[in-house]
Amino acid sequence: MDVKDIFHVAVYPFHSENSSLIKDIAEVVNKHVYDTRLLLIGTIPRIIAHYEDKQVAYSVANSLSKLGLTVLVCSDLELRRPADSFIVHTLVLKDGYVLFIDINGNEKKVKPENVTLLIKFNLLRSSTKEDTETSFKFSLTRTVIMGGFPMFRKVTEKKSETSTSMENSLRIYEKGICDSFVELRQHHIDYSFLENKLTPSSFTNFNTVTMKLREKFGKAAFNENLYKTPSSESSNRLRDDHEINCKLIYLFHNLMNDHAENSL
Repeated sequence: MDVKDIFHVAVYPFHSENSSLIKDIAEVVNKHVYDTRLLLIGTIPRIIAHYEDKQVAYSVANSLSKLGLTVLVCSDLELRRPADSFIVHTLVLKDGYVLFIDINGNEKKVKPENVTLLIKFNLLRSSTKEDTETSFKFSLTRTVIMGGFPMFRKVTEKKSETSTSMENSLRIYEKGICDSFVELRQHHIDYSFLENKLTPSSFTNFNTVTMKLREKFGKAAFNENLYKTPSSESSNRLRDDHEINCKLIYLFHNLMNDHAENSL
């Protein structure tokens, strides 16, 4: 059975005090002016409309483009396609490349000339810790058998405790590769490679690593517009939103790079 796709029209942040222009944009996407203005402001790309018909989506995108917006059309299947992530445990800065190593010892070599975008963000992540607890409970049956002498039975119970914390992350994208990236997470890194710059604070250590990678990948764009994220949302909701937001930032980054190259 074929899955019916949805086509999203996304726009790059657009700030304008021209009420007439905002009204024209609202008419194109068939939304209220106030709602449209809210969708356009901010610092990250936003999905402004959804259509079942691909041609309609592209027609709307073309109309928005003529109004001065930077627009792209992305299918829902493409936007939500799972990505192949390489989660870093430690790294080695080499001449001409960075060697990333995961918790299982797998290695990934990344050359500076291949990196196009770094995205820094923070995300509310949850972790579950399982433990066993042993206690002794009164046993009526055993007490009766022993002639009224109090008897107890040993009971072992499994308990799990879920905790949440805000964690900084840095995502590294290579040119032309949208569904694969290297990701560094603040609480998942062995920072011993920092040597004399190592501190007791993982927050400080993470920022030090971020600066080193920004210097190493000097020609890559650095985007931290996702860094401030409301912590009142659920962990899963935030994670889903960030996956979509990161992909949109990457797609617009590529689109604008293509426009810049074509204008040369």
